Amino acid sequence: MRTVLLLCALSLVGCQKTNREVLDAAKPAWAAVRTSLPALRRLVNDAPPEGKLDGVSWTEADTAEASVSFLTAEQLGDPDVELDEGQKLSRLDLYEGGNFLNCLQWTGPRSPMSPRALDERNGDSIRAQCDAGLATKYLVVLDTIKSTLPVLTGEGVFAGGEATVRVTVIDRLAPRALVTFTVDGKPGEKVRYEVRPGEEKEAKLAQAVHSTMWGDAKRQIFEGLRQRGATITPR
Repeated sequence: MRTVLLLCALSLVGCQKTNREVLDAAKPAWAAVRTSLPALRRLVNDAPPEGKLDGVSWTEADTAEASVSFLTAEQLGDPDVELDEGQKLSRLDLYEGGNFLNCLQWTGPRSPMSPRALDERNGDSIRAQCDAGLATKYLVVLDTIKSTLPVLTGEGVFAGGEATVRVTVIDRLAPRALVTFTVDGKPGEKVRYEVRPGEEKEAKLAQAVHSTMWGDAKRQIFEGLRQRGATITPR
């Protein structure tokens, strides 16, 4: 017995359960979370426009560990959804789903984790992530209302383009919708872009300008959350 304990002390990772074993054990809890998603999705349509976010707080740099998860409306409807390249241009995704989205996907029917990764003995870390994900209280749902690329009308001159996102904050443990508001991203005054061989300059410029609109929309989202009472510590 002392020999086994010594070996475990010398190689803690080797004594951990595999990721597969931990995720299999976590599946019932996360299946219940999946079952709750349709009702949460319906709350997006009922959120009050003048709600308050008192008590909602997190640190931007720690969103993966926070009690807040940012999801697109599509991900709330189907956490396994994969957007193609065209859809990525037309949907604002902050890629901050954190432990909540990761564990939903890992325990789902289309887990992105490879068989090799599933057999790694990193179970303690995966368990901690999934426990943190289950404790996620607030979902910030981003529903892209409009997304159109601007049109180049002259050398370095563009017109049009829209980037409108509706933001809804849900207390998923209550469950109830707390607040909703809409932001319209504006293009930046200076736009940097790179054109590679075979690419069209007009298309690349339009995408670059639109990217600055997404950046402005993100800034407005965080500003809007703060204005409504959320405490967000900068990175």
